[in-house]
Amino acid sequence: MTSLVCAAERCEDALLRLASSALAPRRVDRLVERFGSARGAVRAIEQGRADVPQAVRVAVSTPADERHGELRRLGVAFSTPRPSKGATGRDTPAWERLTRFPGAPRWLYVRGSLPDSPSVAIIGTR
Repeated sequence: MTSLVCAAERCEDALLRLASSALAPRRVDRLVERFGSARGAVRAIEQGRADVPQAVRVAVSTPADERHGELRRLGVAFSTPRPSKGATGRDTPAWERLTRFPGAPRWLYVRGSLPDSPSVAIIGTR
């Protein structure tokens, strides 16, 4: 399976756009697998090559910079396991612990910061 872990800024931007689409995580995984990367999945959605509802196309068409701005106004950061612009908590012991588990989150919306010490969090979808 293609990894959703990012190695570059543009990948995180694509992940943010996919995260904002309200697609189920498994659907995101399938799109990334089919189109080779998060960026490829976003391009396929934009170009009409992916079978997704119109509402998803509209959500994905919103630029990542605009999404980052919306999150900043709410005091929330978009965090992925790899370093990139505007993310918090990346490459911290918290992400290292999370990514050891099957089904680990692809991204988190974080208010505050990810702790470096053992901790408990409630992580949910929808």
